Amino acid sequence: MNPSVNTVMTIIIASLALLTACSKCDDTIATITVKGDSLSGIIEEGTAVNVQRNLACAAIDRNDIILYNYAGKSDPLIKIVKAIPGDTWRLDGCSIVVNDIVLSTRNPDGTIGAPYCVGDSRRLQLYANDYPIIPPDTYLIMGNNPDGTLDSSIFGLVDREDIIGKVEKG
Repeated sequence: MNPSVNTVMTIIIASLALLTACSKCDDTIATITVKGDSLSGIIEEGTAVNVQRNLACAAIDRNDIILYNYAGKSDPLIKIVKAIPGDTWRLDGCSIVVNDIVLSTRNPDGTIGAPYCVGDSRRLQLYANDYPIIPPDTYLIMGNNPDGTLDSSIFGLVDREDIIGKVEKG
């Protein structure tokens, strides 16, 4: 078979496989009530939000609000994705710097709030030393409290497989 025909056939087969896989994706939506105040100023405790639960074909992007399955907690944590695979990051004093920008919280009107100050986060420093570029399928997730919450400032980077939902924008 001609090499260019073989390449075209390979692309067609790969495209069909991708379409088949993504056709299995559904938009399973669940409504949950937010527990806790780690996103105070963005989403208040007691607010009902719609969550896309099937993330098989969904992108997880910077600034998405997600549900994270944290071991030892019966309810998932709700957090903001602050760094995605391929981002460069480091700690600078108590600040988290992603792609050369100091990470900050968000004000209720969507403007930039106070910068995060994670203090002496040894676990996060170990991750920053070992992974100066966020690895594939790995994320940095934070609450909206500048002094930190139960988030990556405590437990480090998280795997995509532990992200169990994405809050619908709206």
